[in-house]
Amino acid sequence: MRLLFPTPHPLLERTMWRGVECVPSGSALLVDGDRARLHRWWRNPEPVRGIAESAPLIRNALAQAVDVRTRRGGTVACDLSGGLDSTSITFLAARSDARIVASTWPSLDPADEDVAWARRAAAHLPEVEHVVWPPERIPLVYDNLLGIDDPMDEPTIGTMDRPRLLEDLNGLADKGCRVGLTGIGGDHVAWCSEAHYHSMLRRRPLFAIRQLRAFRALFHWPLRPMIAALADSRSCGAWLADEADDVTD
Repeated sequence: MRLLFPTPHPLLERTMWRGVECVPSGSALLVDGDRARLHRWWRNPEPVRGIAESAPLIRNALAQAVDVRTRRGGTVACDLSGGLDSTSITFLAARSDARIVASTWPSLDPADEDVAWARRAAAHLPEVEHVVWPPERIPLVYDNLLGIDDPMDEPTIGTMDRPRLLEDLNGLADKGCRVGLTGIGGDHVAWCSEAHYHSMLRRRPLFAIRQLRAFRALFHWPLRPMIAALADSRSCGAWLADEADDVTD
């Protein structure tokens, strides 16, 4: 189950061992002698701000975080994957006095457009050195999977790209980069699960249809299966149980 991405709720909060329970997200396990108790230290904030009010706050927080890591100058590496997250970080870093090296890995998939978008962004940053690594240097997904000995809590999706990440870091280190900035985490701030629109379609159909058209374009969803999934009125639990039966069969 841990090899699925994303893992269906609530399976991600279950352990792989009998008699062992997960510490819930936003909680800590406090151990005092032979006693242990859970302490809830974080809760979801109430949605009291709209997007128009929140966007400048997020921008300022991002700008300050990038400034902290570039104010010493020197050479700073930035991922420039072609996506919105890393592109935003690269543009913020380019405001500093540091020398910026933007790093792009081409995909082995000829239909992938990431390099084209990365070049388009880099064209607006003439002072930034844009490095597009040669495809022959790209390790395959799951390369050296059995040789990974990093201490990890559980199987993680990060293992599949670990060799490529290390190859990227080695190349940037050769260029004198002292720190590397990535766009990782942007989806956690700004992304909404497409599953959300299953119920949104029933409350705000016009808004949901507009968003679902974007998701369909992004993920190349076939129309008929998408409509069937949206029309499915089973509960999440019933759906998950049926999927488990299908896997067993």
